[in-house]
Amino acid sequence: MAVKSPGLTPLHEHSLKVILDNQNEGGGYLACPVMPDYQFSWFRDGAFIAYALTVDGTLNPIPHAVGRNAQWDSADRFHRWCARMINSRAAAIERTIARAANGEPLVLADTLNARYQLHGDPGPDDWPEFQLDGPAIWLWSLTKSSMCAASGRCRWNGNRRSS
Repeated sequence: MAVKSPGLTPLHEHSLKVILDNQNEGGGYLACPVMPDYQFSWFRDGAFIAYALTVDGTLNPIPHAVGRNAQWDSADRFHRWCARMINSRAAAIERTIARAANGEPLVLADTLNARYQLHGDPGPDDWPEFQLDGPAIWLWSLTKSSMCAASGRCRWNGNRRSS
C-alpha cells in the first residue's frame, strides 16, 4: 500500500507500510511476519495497533479508496476480525461462563485462544493460550476507537498531542 501523507517522517511512513501491508485479508495483524513463532494474530497486540492507527488516522490521515482513511479502515477490519473470532467461539465461551458460575474448573479448550492463524484457526497448542488480557484490551481499543469515530477527535496522552 502506498503510504503518503504530508508531514510523515520516513520512519513513520515505513512503519505504517509494514503494518498495513501485513494485515491479513480477514483483518488480523501478524505479530511478526518474518518469525515463525509470531506469524499469528493476537487480540492484545492488534488492539494496541488498531488504537494507534485510529489516533494516527485522525492526526495524519492517509487517503484511501474505502472508508475515512487507510488507518481507520485497517482498525475497523481488525475490530471486525476480533468480533468474528469471539463469535465463532460463543458456545465454548458460554460453557466456560457456566462452569465459572458453578465453581467448576475451566476447560482450556472452551476458552478464547491467545493467538490465531491467518485464516482464523487457533494457533498451535505449544503456547500458553489462556490470556484474558487480550480480549479485555481489545474491548478497550474498540471503545476508544468508537469514541474517536463518534467525535472525530482522538485523545493521545503521549508527549506528542492531546485534545
